[in-house]
Amino acid sequence: MTNAHALSLGMPEARISVIVNGVSAPAPDMAQTVRASFGIPADAFVFGFIGRLSSQKAPERLVDAFRNASASVVMVGSGEMEDELRRAIAASGLQGRIHLTSAFTGPKTVAAFDLVVMPSRYEAMSYVMLEAAAAGRPIIISDVGGAKTVINNGENGFIIPNSDDVSQLAKTMVAAATSEAPLHSSKRPKRARSASPST
Repeated sequence: MTNAHALSLGMPEARISVIVNGVSAPAPDMAQTVRASFGIPADAFVFGFIGRLSSQKAPERLVDAFRNASASVVMVGSGEMEDELRRAIAASGLQGRIHLTSAFTGPKTVAAFDLVVMPSRYEAMSYVMLEAAAAGRPIIISDVGGAKTVINNGENGFIIPNSDDVSQLAKTMVAAATSEAPLHSSKRPKRARSASPST
């Protein structure tokens, strides 16, 4: 919930305080270990997903969109959609390039990615987004809460329509992986606003 929304609900501005989220920059020392564990070369382009394997995070959108991208994906997480996703990965024939794991934590893996993909259906101020930004990784993210706080569209990432039609996500991933002019690193969210003001 943003300040504007809190005010629209009639909360007195004098009683609203913005709580600043803070994250430490993830250490880069696990990057090669993560890649090597999946047989991914050091110079390969890697998309990363970090999050619960749930409808909110929409990991199936990433699997569907990846079919035309010549790169690798490492998906870090667990949850109720794990079996469904494993079946979808097997059906795609891309088991050699889509890797699903819960053996590593998000902060340990983010430095191994060239670009973080967040196809979520809804978010507030995602810590995954903040950790990716703190690690200097560009982000492709659905148009959800907090996205515009960190992403300058087309500069340090892309904000795409929040839709189960993955055509724009697929197109954006292909362009990012093949571009000769890579995106700038994500800006560090020094004063990223919390999703919930305290009263």
